[in-house]
Amino acid sequence: MIIIPKKNSWKALVFGLLLCGCEPERNVRGRVIPEEDLAQVKNGLGVLDQTQIEQLIGPPSSILSFDPHTWYYLNFSTETKAFFAPLIKENKGFALIFSNNGKLAKYIPNSGTKSLEIALKETTLPSTHRKEFLKELFRNAGRFGKKAKGNRQKS
Repeated sequence: MIIIPKKNSWKALVFGLLLCGCEPERNVRGRVIPEEDLAQVKNGLGVLDQTQIEQLIGPPSSILSFDPHTWYYLNFSTETKAFFAPLIKENKGFALIFSNNGKLAKYIPNSGTKSLEIALKETTLPSTHRKEFLKELFRNAGRFGKKAKGNRQKS
């Protein structure tokens, strides 16, 4: 057992808390599909249909509304340290493309993380009139609400 003097105990406590804050936070997003099931999908090109694949590995993460023949299965892990932006550590997503008769035509593994980096970035929409907001506000002050003297109706 290590005995720490009382006057140094708060330093040890602060150091321990700071050290714990350096541990990265890991998040896994999407569905983890077992390798055996994924191998069956890869071997089922031209044989498996959409319902069989859905029974085997579950429903897709995303189906595009303008292309219902393409199914996307997303699975990636991110790591965040302190207050920094998340980094994508692993990307195991893939796409399945079906033919018009519903059979699996193509398996496309996701080889890069670029698409996910774009999705993870926070964006702010530019405002073209932001600089002139106060100018417009004060320019219109007093313009409305007063009637011209010549346009008054007598009652």
